[in-house]
Amino acid sequence: MSRDTGSTRLHNMSAPPRTTITFRPAAARPWQQNGNDGTPEGSSANGLRWICRVDVINHFWPVKPGAGRDIAESIDWPQTRVPDRRALVQALALERGTPGDYPSLVAHVRELSAEAVSDELREVGRRADPGQWGLPPIAVLIGSAHNGRRPITTDMRLAVAILARTRGTIFVRAADPISLTVMQPPFDLWALGPAPGRGRP
Repeated sequence: MSRDTGSTRLHNMSAPPRTTITFRPAAARPWQQNGNDGTPEGSSANGLRWICRVDVINHFWPVKPGAGRDIAESIDWPQTRVPDRRALVQALALERGTPGDYPSLVAHVRELSAEAVSDELREVGRRADPGQWGLPPIAVLIGSAHNGRRPITTDMRLAVAILARTRGTIFVRAADPISLTVMQPPFDLWALGPAPGRGRP
């Protein structure tokens, strides 16, 4: 006579598992104008809200939506760091209230080494208060395309503030800024919760 013990039942794996897990990717709805301040906003089907789009390369060297970039244009950028230098000039000009083509500022950045450019960008990120733009405590970076559906941020301090506090694909507002490069694929910054003034979709 045999006994049916808990141990016997535990090791009986002949029956297939009955639990299923379903994943729903975030599908962003078309952005629309906020009736209060005109700021573009959007929300996803599962409760994410759009913050901004960062695409530094396309800001300085725009291409038409759907078009590709000439690879010869950027082949030497990893060595020359031209996009990083241009972003640094613009960010410093915004800080100082001077024109972005101010000769002494351009000359200063031109003379910096590649490592020094990254460090200067880090310090810009450190001085840029994320609260100035209402950035959330935590947000996720999701790759975007050159489709023109959402506007690209033109404030290099904001772009640098985000990149300096990003680890992988997660933005952490309280993170200590790190050295960075703006030569990144375009991305949208999304946070949890519906867009301000709107209910959860």
